Amino acid sequence: MVSPVATPRRGRPVVAERAPPSTGVQTTKVTADEAGMRVDRFVEARFPGLAFSHIQRIIRKGELRVNGKRAQPKQRLEAGQAVRIPPLRLDQPRPSGRDANVRDQTRAFLKSITLHEDADVLVLNKPMGLAVQGGSGTTRHLDGMLEALRDAQGQRPRRFRLGNHPGVASLMVSALVLWMLGFPDRAAERARRAVALATELGHPFTMAYALFHSGFLHLWRREPETVRDLAERLLLVAGQHDLQLWKALGMFLLGAANTGIGDLQEGLDQIRHGLDLYRGLKTPPVFWPLLLYVHADACARSGRPADGLGMIDEAIEIAGPELTLLPEFYLLKGDLLLAVPGTHASDAESWFRRAFDMAKRLDARMSQLRAAVRLCRLSHAQGKAEEGDRALQATYETFTEGDATADLSEARELLHSQLPAASTTIRRRWRHRCS
Repeated sequence: MVSPVATPRRGRPVVAERAPPSTGVQTTKVTADEAGMRVDRFVEARFPGLAFSHIQRIIRKGELRVNGKRAQPKQRLEAGQAVRIPPLRLDQPRPSGRDANVRDQTRAFLKSITLHEDADVLVLNKPMGLAVQGGSGTTRHLDGMLEALRDAQGQRPRRFRLGNHPGVASLMVSALVLWMLGFPDRAAERARRAVALATELGHPFTMAYALFHSGFLHLWRREPETVRDLAERLLLVAGQHDLQLWKALGMFLLGAANTGIGDLQEGLDQIRHGLDLYRGLKTPPVFWPLLLYVHADACARSGRPADGLGMIDEAIEIAGPELTLLPEFYLLKGDLLLAVPGTHASDAESWFRRAFDMAKRLDARMSQLRAAVRLCRLSHAQGKAEEGDRALQATYETFTEGDATADLSEARELLHSQLPAASTTIRRRWRHRCS
């Protein structure tokens, strides 16, 4: 698998010569290549033999100054700024024979996975299972291996410029998981933090990743106006930095937002355009089941449920039995069947029940609630109101947040309108939650 990894070959901005083991006070200018670096990383690049904890200490003590002012721990530098560096004592122990052997092995491994190398860029074909950056319990990762590529001036390739920042990815993935588990408010806050961190980092690929996945979360939250805003921001980032994958997904997301708002034909045209762009890419089609799912939903909204059935069937087949979002696919299959003239309600009911049962096994309470709402409506239409009310009530009462979201509001209104009048205690509790 070719990983989206491209990193400046000389990494840390090139300096004329390596810093000596012991230094006096220095004032150095920030070059254009160094613009945007955090000040601690700037010093680390200039003095490879200096412990990072020591760099943080001189910043805390106010000994490191930028344009005459105390540097801040996370301050990012601008080209032309003057950085005053206090006297430093560099610890550069001679490498042992074992260390040298490990470095040689690491260099040989990196050479074996190198797809392209020139004076500016090193492109690696990352094997599956090898971490890009370190973390808790992760001792072997590409970023650490780059230490073996330091040149005679002590420079090494800088951190990867493509791929997702792990902090943003963890926030965004946890946001989607929280939504599935039935914590929609916490999910939205986690997604907001992911986008905020991506904005602070200023890394285009990470920014595009955060915007797209946040848009998908709000699509599930049934907030199309927010989705449209995120999609437009995604298209802007993708256009500025020629990110073709995110351009395709951004156009698709914009179409999904517009169909949700009610601009049906414009939304469908944008979805088809996004799909055409996506098909033209050479990247693995990892998003294809999700795109089919959203396209099928757009067809249902546009009064074309029969067109959507083939798409959702393909999405279910590609996804396989292990995809955690499969209950959502099952729900849409049932919705489409209900909307097709001449289809028996029992056909849709079987898909709703399958979605409910699978969501329950996964503890995916949001999908379980959405399935319970559909089953409740069908049970009333079939004269089996008590069974549907009981399942919906039991599922609804497990939620501790998200009362203002569309799904919980829909469930609450359905229960209020259909529960027996004798359930006054439950009604009172719901009124208290909504107040």
